Amino acid sequence: MQAQDSTGPYLGLWSRLRDFDRAELTADVTERRVLVATLQRVTMHMVTADDHRWMKPTLQPLFDQVRRLPTVRALDHAGVLAQARARFPTRIPELKDLVPEGSNPAYFRDFVQSNLPLVRVPPAATWGVGGSPVQELVEVGDADVDELVRRYLAALGPATVRDAQAWSGLRGLHDVFARLDLEELGGGYFDLPEAPRPDAGTPAPVRFLPRFDDALIGFADRSRFGEVVVGRPTILVDGLVAGTWRWTGDDVEVSLRRVPREIEAERRQLRDWLAAD
Repeated sequence: MQAQDSTGPYLGLWSRLRDFDRAELTADVTERRVLVATLQRVTMHMVTADDHRWMKPTLQPLFDQVRRLPTVRALDHAGVLAQARARFPTRIPELKDLVPEGSNPAYFRDFVQSNLPLVRVPPAATWGVGGSPVQELVEVGDADVDELVRRYLAALGPATVRDAQAWSGLRGLHDVFARLDLEELGGGYFDLPEAPRPDAGTPAPVRFLPRFDDALIGFADRSRFGEVVVGRPTILVDGLVAGTWRWTGDDVEVSLRRVPREIEAERRQLRDWLAAD
């Protein structure tokens, strides 16, 4: 789940699961069964601790590209990473003395967070906890790009090679698709064999998604959803973007002038769930 803000994974799971319990995810984060780290597209994602062990090294070719960003390119990469490694656990702003004068602090942050196996330390990444988090180093294992593609298709397939590359940030995945046992659906689309694909006439339920969600962002061609508004909480109706929503502190407001019955029912459920905080 995307985790640029701490509420995102909670909202994303609420939209997908029946009877989702916010306390269960908080316990998983606190007890380190799930971790938040810089992963796909050099953005923050929440994954299980077991998945992080292979996902982080699998995405290293993407992280190598960060080393070529302006002002980062001129750094002594190995030297800076060694110095930074010795300072963790800490917050990224505490490394400001390692940022050369004139360098872009955001590029430096992305360079360090992507090229070291860093994860956020609880209570960071739990519901409503913001600010600059303490991060610490964890152990990682071996890369497995085949598993990355399989897991992508399991979650978001059918999809194209370009979609998988857009979701992950990796390039050159054509060879991976070619060697895997995948079902070709035509038009460049692939899926796992015998993956559940509902009939095209199956109604897609209303969904209220968080500001950033791979269900919308994880594709090169997002036109299948209509007009995607990245960075704003989104309402899906029959699988298409119908509007946006926001939490006022005591109610869920929607951007629609007329609110159909099915949207209103889901809006009230989300309002009650958020109000229970």
